[in-house]
Amino acid sequence: MASKSKQAFMLPDEFLDLLVELRTSMKLIVVLQRAGNLRETWDGNRGTFNDTHRVFLADAENFDADSLTSESAPVRLGWVVVDVPGVEDDRLFVVQIGARSDWFDKTAGMVRENKHALKWFDRVWRRFAQRLRFPTLVRNIVTGVEASYSSVGYSAGAVDWFRSARRLRQRGVENIEFLIPDTTNA
Repeated sequence: MASKSKQAFMLPDEFLDLLVELRTSMKLIVVLQRAGNLRETWDGNRGTFNDTHRVFLADAENFDADSLTSESAPVRLGWVVVDVPGVEDDRLFVVQIGARSDWFDKTAGMVRENKHALKWFDRVWRRFAQRLRFPTLVRNIVTGVEASYSSVGYSAGAVDWFRSARRLRQRGVENIEFLIPDTTNA
């Protein structure tokens, strides 16, 4: 039983463009999760994406519309979960992309595993990674210590954002900033 996750910086419009492409090329279902954990499938209309804070990317072959109301559906069916890119003032927040293979079956009272979830994550991540560059530098604002993370990518739009003297951050973490290596000395 395992989980996988990666992080990326991308602008909301880049994210929507990618979702539109993935819906067609990978034949996946995009499930929007709104406030109150309300879920619905996305028809590709950008206007209906408002107030969405998380999406699930479901393999169309394993999708069941009745699962939209099931609490365990994302892990039970192996959906990939993706935070929607957020922008507040001069901050672009990192997107977390992840999946896990284990889930608790309340009916049977036991932990079960869905190995398809991690394979599906790998397929989805490959498509995300095609639009990203790596690595991203992470700096502790308090100590000044920097580290390079090959698991955190950034898009062309994130580079432009960063070059415009705006910040790349993680929601709720104030002492860490993200830097794009090829632009830090420019």
